[in-house]
Amino acid sequence: MTEAATTPTQSKEQPIRASELDPKFKYELQKIHGSDRILKCFQCGTCTSDCPVARYSDSYRPRTLIHMAQLGLKDRVLNSDTLWLCAACFTCTDRCPQDVEVAAVIRVFRNLAAEKGCVPQVFKDQAASLLETGYAFKIPELRVKKRESQGLPPLPKGNPENVKKTLKGVKFIEKIQKPAGDKQNGQ
Repeated sequence: MTEAATTPTQSKEQPIRASELDPKFKYELQKIHGSDRILKCFQCGTCTSDCPVARYSDSYRPRTLIHMAQLGLKDRVLNSDTLWLCAACFTCTDRCPQDVEVAAVIRVFRNLAAEKGCVPQVFKDQAASLLETGYAFKIPELRVKKRESQGLPPLPKGNPENVKKTLKGVKFIEKIQKPAGDKQNGQ
């Protein structure tokens, strides 16, 4: 065996420690709408083999996320960066022979991760922009000026107040909102 084959940086998989296991996690998931059929998954791999994202990603595997949840690896599931790659196209759900709503299970994982504060920065930034401007992305001033110079009508004004009303009570939004005058850098 070569040295390269044995270095820990070569393999992203870490050994499972008994302290990581939460044997109640799969039963908690069964009580949440959307993941109530998670124990019906027998790991056939149809969800992963038909997933358009998995086709182009070496790391995103819906089957693996569900298996980790079944094993009780709650923190690994909720802290997984790949959790956020799901396109919610429902191909996995449509093709599952056990009628597991895989896309809904992934949504439940995301919601639990968001409640825990495990959300990639790009989504935090997007939500903050939505709350601030009413748009998912801030429109650069250069873009506004270019539209004007080309005789295009101005972009409609975003309505952040309506967005805030609509999202009132959403835990993720409450976590990213900053008190007035608080200028935290990316937090």
